[in-house]
Amino acid sequence: MCFRKAEGAADRRHRQRHRYASFHGLALVYLGDPGGLALCRGAAAADELDVVLLRNLALAELRAGHRRRALAALQRGLAVDPREPELLRLRRSLGTRRRPVLGFLGRDHPLNRLLGRVTYRRRAG
Repeated sequence: MCFRKAEGAADRRHRQRHRYASFHGLALVYLGDPGGLALCRGAAAADELDVVLLRNLALAELRAGHRRRALAALQRGLAVDPREPELLRLRRSLGTRRRPVLGFLGRDHPLNRLLGRVTYRRRAG
């Protein structure tokens, strides 16, 4: 795998080392290896101002089914660069959740879930 070679060949002080690790981790996650998530998280933690690392982390978290963590990575990336087109595109693709029908109850409360389904069907139908 090219990213593994690049990551291994990069000196610890090499500027792009964290990017190599991030792309290597993202490739592993997409290949079904959950260990890639640790590489993405480590790279993003090492350089919190690199939006590419934060984008890769968000993509890896999404692929792993961690929507909240993906959104947190997106928000950190957009805090660094609010106009980054790839982060904005990714955030738009995730959409936003509707508010719970009964705000005083939790989103996962059975009544909110039932009423949410009914109102969603009514809107769509």
